[in-house]
Amino acid sequence: MPERLSCCRINEPRYIDNKLVANGTIYCMRENMKTRHRAGYGIAVLKDYWDLGIGHMLTKCCLDYAKKLGYEQVELQVVADNKRAVHVYEQHGFKICGTIENAEKLKDGTYRDLLMMLCKL
Repeated sequence: MPERLSCCRINEPRYIDNKLVANGTIYCMRENMKTRHRAGYGIAVLKDYWDLGIGHMLTKCCLDYAKKLGYEQVELQVVADNKRAVHVYEQHGFKICGTIENAEKLKDGTYRDLLMMLCKL
């Protein structure tokens, strides 16, 4: 495994006309012998900038960078009804590996499930 910064957090911001419109982050899950092969992934794209390929670009960039850092798998959680995001992740090799039921409680008292997804690099 290539040497990497201890518990590094890598951000990949994307700007359009000097406006931050998206960000992707790769971070270590834990820095210990048993789990240092695992990275977490998070992404956010402003709604006005959906359907421009930014999510695909950030996901590819972050996965490539995670592999370069020596991670063997990347993990994420996504709201179960966010079909657009799930589709993007699946196109980049992520697979659903579990569900956390009632993971998020909203102001109105309803709940949302989260899908756990994994991509082996």
